[in-house]
Amino acid sequence: MKAAVRCNSLNIKKLIQQELHGKRLDQSGQRRRINDTPPLIMGDDDAGLDLCDRLSDHIDGAKQNAAALKEHANVALHFIVKYPKEVLDDDGPTPFAILSREQRKARMMNQAIAFINETHGGNAVFAARLDRDEKGETVVDVFAAPRYEKETRKGSDDWVSLTKFGKALAVKHQEEVARRSPEQVKTAKGKPITSPRAIGMSLQSEFAAFFKRENGVALSARSLKENPGPDRLGIDEWKAAKAAMEEEERLSQAAREEEARLAQVAREEAAQAVQERDNAKAEEDEARGKAQRITSAIRVLADEIAGETLSRGEDGKLWAANPDGLKGGYPDIRPAVNATADAVTAKRRLEAEAAEDRRKAAEALKDAETAKTQAFSLRRRLHKVLKFLLPKIPLVAKLMPKTELAEMNAVIEEAQSLIQGPQKPDNDSESLGM
Repeated sequence: MKAAVRCNSLNIKKLIQQELHGKRLDQSGQRRRINDTPPLIMGDDDAGLDLCDRLSDHIDGAKQNAAALKEHANVALHFIVKYPKEVLDDDGPTPFAILSREQRKARMMNQAIAFINETHGGNAVFAARLDRDEKGETVVDVFAAPRYEKETRKGSDDWVSLTKFGKALAVKHQEEVARRSPEQVKTAKGKPITSPRAIGMSLQSEFAAFFKRENGVALSARSLKENPGPDRLGIDEWKAAKAAMEEEERLSQAAREEEARLAQVAREEAAQAVQERDNAKAEEDEARGKAQRITSAIRVLADEIAGETLSRGEDGKLWAANPDGLKGGYPDIRPAVNATADAVTAKRRLEAEAAEDRRKAAEALKDAETAKTQAFSLRRRLHKVLKFLLPKIPLVAKLMPKTELAEMNAVIEEAQSLIQGPQKPDNDSESLGM
């Protein structure tokens, strides 16, 4: 039984071509179909054929070196794992023979995935496919981007590397590599040989050991080539290679269109992300500016309150020392401004009414003091008159009739009553006697 493992590196263009081939959207895939049976897919859903999306999800959050981020850099590994045709026969290896034909195909794909993960860090495979619409049904296409945890002085991070584990396999099988590549030993100058050919040799040896361990049957020994270069192609193989090149040329246009579409989608998504970022920044700036305007307006309102310069006129309009400063906080501080203006206006009205009451009281007090002064002056004048008249009254009384005398005495008593009573204390005051 013979088996083989081959590995190719894919840039984004080639990965798109593989996606189109898996979906049978290229001429090569259409030409090789002999039925409509869908492929076995890792994950058992149609999304397993979306290689670009699967790769993006797989490497999300992981770091890569600078060379891997260049425009035409390789982004994934494509492993073609060809199983012996005997695994589909009823007398094949026991682990396969006891299964149905479809179960044998599923076992092939699961083993191929397990093999690539096992030899490439444990978290490498992001998609796999076994085509069932072609003549040969023993080939598994495995797509990988080895992801691993890298320890540094700052901690640990996930990284993606397409070369790390392949080179490690070559170092592991260095004895075989050196034996089969003597010309490279000279140029290596003592360093391990980790060329693509060395990695290919190592994969073959690893898969032979893996197949025997998993299935209990050894693969046939390989006939080693003396010349490390490719064998001479026969006419049929040459025709097939030529057809493949022609097919690749025909595919280039579709690949370019798909690449352009994906690039346009990426540009649109990037533009949308920039727009969303700009919108968020504009909203943040607007909120910050609004907060600053409100804060400034609150300071102005505090000054207006302290100086009682904010009020409402008789026409109902607001009057303030700094109206423009207050307007910066509108409409948020409008209720506070209205309340302050009403309060200051009410206070001023009460103060004006109190001042008017005090003015009237002061005028009344002044009038009272004037009346009091005039009363004292009148009493003094009456006092002087009576003081002058009283000594002469007895002389006159003898000549007066009784009725007139009585009237005169009544007038004198009334004048004396006016002079008596509360008197302003001064040196001119004195009591009268008759």
